[in-house]
Amino acid sequence: MTQELIDSIADQVAIVRGLTWRSRVGWRVVTPDEMRDLIREQNSELSEQEKADLGRVARLLKTFRLIPPETDLEGLLGEIYQSEIVGFYDTDKQELVLRSDGDGVGPVEKVALAHELAHALVDQNFDLGELKRKIEEFDDSERSAAFEALVEGDASVVMIEWGWRYLDSNEISEIEREAGGGEVLDSAPRAIRRWVEFPYEYGTEFVFTLKSSQGWEGVDAAYEDPPSSTREILHPDKYLTRGRSAGVAGTPKAAEVEPPPRTPGCDTVLEGVAGELDTWTILEEFLAASRAREAAEGWKSDKFRFEDCGGRHVLRVDYLAESPKEADELRSAWSDWIERWSSPEGNYPHPESFSPELGGGRVSGTGSRVSVILADDLSLLERKAA
Repeated sequence: MTQELIDSIADQVAIVRGLTWRSRVGWRVVTPDEMRDLIREQNSELSEQEKADLGRVARLLKTFRLIPPETDLEGLLGEIYQSEIVGFYDTDKQELVLRSDGDGVGPVEKVALAHELAHALVDQNFDLGELKRKIEEFDDSERSAAFEALVEGDASVVMIEWGWRYLDSNEISEIEREAGGGEVLDSAPRAIRRWVEFPYEYGTEFVFTLKSSQGWEGVDAAYEDPPSSTREILHPDKYLTRGRSAGVAGTPKAAEVEPPPRTPGCDTVLEGVAGELDTWTILEEFLAASRAREAAEGWKSDKFRFEDCGGRHVLRVDYLAESPKEADELRSAWSDWIERWSSPEGNYPHPESFSPELGGGRVSGTGSRVSVILADDLSLLERKAA
């Protein structure tokens, strides 16, 4: 890796993206072992709050059979990123960190460099670090996931278009041969794979759609008024036709669904918004992929509460669907999901994480409203529904 090569690709990335460099970006090359150490160090610097949040998410996923009971979620995510990341751009230090095994710079390394340079270029023009801090002030996982998809989709589209323009057919063929996830990611539970891949796969489709409709100017405008949900990433047309919101620094839209009530004698473990992505991902565990996707597409808004009731757990999700018809589809999908999830003959490979004799679920609602209650103790269903 040389400064000449980085400068050359940086100039090409600026041409593709239609933005101007404000200054030369710093960079350094590390070995694969050093990269793993850097990722491990970043993981170890998670705040106590962030670690606690991951622990609560893992608790929910294990309770409802979405990951095996022995899964160390923090450790698994660390292993995935250590094995997958070939480079990253540090917005705080404004520095590229690139992995090299010492065998020279091939097409895979070049496209990774183009991707990270795209991040740096957008950061110099729109201040990604400050935008991310503003997004985090909402404390809304849907907004955060949508913003990450915008950022990663932007860099991925630049990378793809850069490759089309500046690589030859042999180099592109080599990249295609090496494409795909690593062994750690491929062997991870389906839900984890979906969440890790979402900002790259669906963010790329989102940005391609914006660019096709409005050019790079439309993508630039998205940093002023970012997508606010995974629904808008999965359906870019909904973002394009939603009307301008308050923007990244504005206040969230008025809630269309109230948080589920607290259950007497229980402690709240997690609360928030499930969103279309999580609804789709969870439904797909026990339903056909097409049906899960179609049912989740009826999502308009929701609120959930996950509680610990003396060692047993209950989850309630209250949805607002796009229409009564789509609410019927969502209710039907959840009803079938619960039947399979709570059955001793269920197809999940880790039945030891759940006792079907004790747990179950309930689906209710009228019009465009849907309420889903899941519990690992049947007595909690009555308490939560009351």
